[in-house]
Amino acid sequence: MNTLAERPSKLGKASKVERMVAEQDKKVRRRKRSAFEELLRTLRRGLLKLPGLLSILKVFVKIGILPFRIWKHIRVDCIFTVNASEKAIFRYRTTERDRVGQYLFWRGLDMWEADTLSVFKDIVADAKVFLDIGANTGAYSLIACAVNQNCKAVAFEPVPHVHEKLRENIELNTFKERIQTHQCALSKETGTASFFIPDGECPADGTLVDAEDKSQKGSVLEVTVNTVDDLRQKEQWDCVDVVKIDVEGAEPDVLSGMRKTVE
Repeated sequence: MNTLAERPSKLGKASKVERMVAEQDKKVRRRKRSAFEELLRTLRRGLLKLPGLLSILKVFVKIGILPFRIWKHIRVDCIFTVNASEKAIFRYRTTERDRVGQYLFWRGLDMWEADTLSVFKDIVADAKVFLDIGANTGAYSLIACAVNQNCKAVAFEPVPHVHEKLRENIELNTFKERIQTHQCALSKETGTASFFIPDGECPADGTLVDAEDKSQKGSVLEVTVNTVDDLRQKEQWDCVDVVKIDVEGAEPDVLSGMRKTVE
């Protein structure tokens, strides 16, 4: 005979078993989905190796037959050429998880930050020294040196594995001697600081801002911090003509550290 006191206990055991079964079902579905996704990736990589297929797909993208919602899923891993202007080109190495590289491969400069770049290319055309603060994989430095043969770019990227990709892209180009890199962050004073790095191969939104303010997953790394004013004196730059700052909320501190430079 079951008493009222016994029923909640048995109900609790039943619900616990149901939760365990449901969780196991989820794990099985995740494994199946993971296996299916890996199969799709393998098929995609095999298809993309077919001679001429990528060139055909790029034409389809350009004329609008292949829309963004489709080509954004066709990930490529290769070295390619980008037209910076009618007479200027640069080379870039993208991997499947390089978001900037994927945009540049499929659409060139037509889609990736197009409005900003149209102004930037006009401004940097007569610059002698360009500071690329928050360079990531180096697109702005590559564009600056491609469109202006007299420009020297100084690129700053504190994340070690992203800095390596920056150096790799620079080495692909004939103007590599005109791009200098610093693996450090810039702020209002020199020293070291904790730098939040979101998960990913080429994270573009790492920052010196406290990691607790970030919603995405990632890690914290101790990085070297410099100021533009100190580096200008040390490197003996004659002048600084153009500065691009993309440091995810730490821009005021960067500006505070370059007061003498902008005076």
